[in-house]
Amino acid sequence: FAALLLQTSLLLNPLRLEADPPELRSARCLLLPYQGAEDCPPAETRSHADTTAFAHDLALRLRAGASFVAAAEQYSTMSNARTGGVLGTFPPHVLAPELDAFLFAAVPGAISDPIDSPRGVLLLERADGAVSCVSATSASPEPCSSSFWESASITGSVSFEPRAVCQ
Repeated sequence: FAALLLQTSLLLNPLRLEADPPELRSARCLLLPYQGAEDCPPAETRSHADTTAFAHDLALRLRAGASFVAAAEQYSTMSNARTGGVLGTFPPHVLAPELDAFLFAAVPGAISDPIDSPRGVLLLERADGAVSCVSATSASPEPCSSSFWESASITGSVSFEPRAVCQ
């Protein structure tokens, strides 16, 4: 019984060695598939090179002010596309190193360069504060699932399993 109480206590109040809680960063993400990528839609005809070139062009448009929410809804094949690509809010060292490095170095609103993954090419947006699940076509927040990616891996066999919760 004592072990169960200790497990419950640590779950509700995680043990931290630092005096301050960790910094948190929020992100939106979109996935652009290419022919031959894992879980690629059968109708996808773009090559990896064409998808990467499109991702570079899309990143430029997003940096020039295009809506990331609308881009995610239009182009992303992730399950969170209809909620604007909300990935979640994370402390350091939870995501793959490439994603973590961007997220903790970028200013709010920054757009990543394209990032290769086995499932396609990713673009991230560093969100300002906690992100809501809001659709570009909807005026009100929508509920979203507790996990957007069951698992994903980035080139170099680094894996991560974020469990993003919309706030």
